[in-house]
Amino acid sequence: MNRLSNDFVKLQKYAYFWRLYAWNGQKQGLSIPRKPVKKYIDLYRELKISKSELQQAIGEDLHNVKCKKASRIKRSDVVNAIQLLLNGTIDKDTLVEWVNVIWFTELFVFDDKDADSIVSVLEVLETMDEDGVIVSEDEFLKMITALTSNTEYTMPWS
Repeated sequence: MNRLSNDFVKLQKYAYFWRLYAWNGQKQGLSIPRKPVKKYIDLYRELKISKSELQQAIGEDLHNVKCKKASRIKRSDVVNAIQLLLNGTIDKDTLVEWVNVIWFTELFVFDDKDADSIVSVLEVLETMDEDGVIVSEDEFLKMITALTSNTEYTMPWS
């Protein structure tokens, strides 16, 4: 038997024992460690990892990731995202991408008491990648004020 087939046999044995361990663990009610999905979702909520890092950790299609408990988006999370944009830590495209992930996947939820304020700001942030949409630093500061006071942000052009 050559070395390659020897390694293959070892791999098959390893896979067999792992399946047996997993089956016995489930049978006995043991929890088998899984990827800490919630940890990565929380890191993304805080913009400490990129969308691609999140996808590598939990799956490419963020719309179909199974998560037992969605991460709660607070007004302070949106304020943090705006401040990261203002201080140059993230760019406009990263912010728009973040808004789309937190708003349009089931990985995140908003508190009912904060939802109106948060959504009023996200509605504007989500359009920043469209042609002709320019949001001034003053408008970002007004958004932060609206979030901080838990009031709805009203666009100057509406």
